[in-house]
Amino acid sequence: MASQSVAYSESIAAFVPELELLITEAMDEWKIPGLGVAVVQNREVALLSAYGLRDVEAGLKVTTDTQFLIGSITKSFTATGLALLMDERRLDWNKPVRDYIPEFRLHDTVATDRITVRDLLCHHSGLPRHDWIWLPGDLSPAQMLAAMRHLEPSDDIRSGFQSLNLGYFVAGMVAERISGQSWTDSTRARLTDKLHMNVTFTVEDLAAAANAAVPHWMDGDTRLRAERLRIADTLPNSLCGCCCRHSRCAYLGCGRRAPEQTKAN
Repeated sequence: MASQSVAYSESIAAFVPELELLITEAMDEWKIPGLGVAVVQNREVALLSAYGLRDVEAGLKVTTDTQFLIGSITKSFTATGLALLMDERRLDWNKPVRDYIPEFRLHDTVATDRITVRDLLCHHSGLPRHDWIWLPGDLSPAQMLAAMRHLEPSDDIRSGFQSLNLGYFVAGMVAERISGQSWTDSTRARLTDKLHMNVTFTVEDLAAAANAAVPHWMDGDTRLRAERLRIADTLPNSLCGCCCRHSRCAYLGCGRRAPEQTKAN
């Protein structure tokens, strides 16, 4: 055990060249245009680097100020916001969702009455993905909530893990009902503003950002430029862009401001 403690307290400086080689090899193998990396050790930012291009066609490099779509990382913001309400005794993880959203319905009446906020966050609803409900971006939150009663489950409640974005959509609505604020306003006021994280919540704001990464997708072995999905039009509990500065991401992890020294590759 003593040797493990020594190893964990050792500075990562000696491992940075090997880590950076791994990063560049992985980018090449997975055809990743660009990315940013922040490593926090002992509550201090030990590594802060930017790699590759944020816009391949324009030849624009990723910097430590580049904004990225962060996808399902937004779920951690939803869960953290709910945890704050739990800490304030305004929420109970184990109470049925219908205690907070009376009109909530699932296809299975037993699941409707029993499913809890904890089940939503743990992906234990029994529902498969059903991404076709939210991905087109043409339904309002109320319409999506109403549509969930028509979605057939593929398993019993709490019988296994099935990733469900709609579960976090409902969890975000629970937070809105309790707090009286929109998910966006609450997340800004209680999380991102306090952590000095400069974020965007809409596709339009991200597109207007001076240093935003362009999304890409793979068609076989070919990397293609992609459109930004209009997720936030229907999923109000979504951050469209991460913090402008990777140092801010590191700041969130270590609880203090990161140094301004950065490295670009």
